[in-house]
Amino acid sequence: MPELGKTKLEKLEQLKKALQPKDGQAASFTWKEADAKKFIDYVKDETGGLLKKIRMVDGSAPTKKIAKIIDGERFLKPAGAYTRDDAGHTFTTDGLLLESKEVHWKLYVSDNELEDNIEGQTLQDHLQQICARKIWNEFVEAIIYWRKVDNPSASRWILNVFNGVKFEALKKGNYLDATTLSSREVSRNLIVKGKKLVPPKFRRDLNLVVGSDIKIDIDELYNDPTKPGVTDEVLQKVAWMPIIETSIMTADNPRPDKSVSATTSSAVNVGATTIPVNTDLTSSLSAGDQIIVNAGEADEMVYTVSSVATNSITIIWGAIYPIAANTPINKAVNDAAEMIFTDPQNIIFYTQRDVRVEFERIAPSGYNIWYTMRIDIAVENPQALAVIDNVKAKTY
Repeated sequence: MPELGKTKLEKLEQLKKALQPKDGQAASFTWKEADAKKFIDYVKDETGGLLKKIRMVDGSAPTKKIAKIIDGERFLKPAGAYTRDDAGHTFTTDGLLLESKEVHWKLYVSDNELEDNIEGQTLQDHLQQICARKIWNEFVEAIIYWRKVDNPSASRWILNVFNGVKFEALKKGNYLDATTLSSREVSRNLIVKGKKLVPPKFRRDLNLVVGSDIKIDIDELYNDPTKPGVTDEVLQKVAWMPIIETSIMTADNPRPDKSVSATTSSAVNVGATTIPVNTDLTSSLSAGDQIIVNAGEADEMVYTVSSVATNSITIIWGAIYPIAANTPINKAVNDAAEMIFTDPQNIIFYTQRDVRVEFERIAPSGYNIWYTMRIDIAVENPQALAVIDNVKAKTY
């Protein structure tokens, strides 16, 4: 019979038994490989979309070289053209080196979230599922929006540790700013234009990754459920591309208003709240507006305006990154979305099978559980990727 009415101390002991190795009593430990893989599977199950389709790679070391599958290069050569190393292995340059970085997160689990009668491995599964539910959206956000900087800021969480899909397309792949077109709204022409940004040899397995608002607009364009032949399968495709819908991609992202712009007149240190500018923006900006600093670069940041003077802008919070002199500044308009065109297998999420867990009792109501793991995000071939940025969702 299961035990009933356990006290909080008894539940803490239960937690220790469930999470710690049988022969150890330490406050921290490393998951077994099978448990680490199970956790990643829980994360994939929670997403319901993108993480289930991208290329998930795991390994036991901080670095791992994997074979490219969407390389697009030529492989067949005359006999003798390939050289070999001393070990007799064929030496080629078609591999991709993954280099994981350490990330941390803290999970608070209340007593109410823990079921009294869960024992052993079942309790560990339960905690992994809770953790997966709470962090999966940050993994997806990282895959799409991360921008790597040399000196990451803790206040940016992990958004400046690796380069995500959007930044890879901007710097190395195929990128289109919809503000340069006659219309930013979703249209058949816009979708076809995005598909054609990708070279023909990479188009066969393209998927379209969009947020909910853009998916609704696409449904209205392509899919009339009242017409014969419009099946559920058809409703999930556009221009012969499967659609991956993700809630992380919204239609109210900031974009730079190029008609309201300035440059910094001198450098700004981290933490400073006053940004000196060369242009009088008092008639264009007011308290509560947002500005984009250094749009399109790795250290792009959006700040909220506190006040505006003739030659300066005061922001509510201090500068996250140092701002150099002559850095561009634009007013932000929050009406932008993205369309991502790629084979999902072109996106790689690497996890090292070395997840470390620590826990502590937070009296009287729950536990803090600290996790440490190593991950990497990569795009195998940026040329097999396209992004249309600053798309506008329709207003109905």
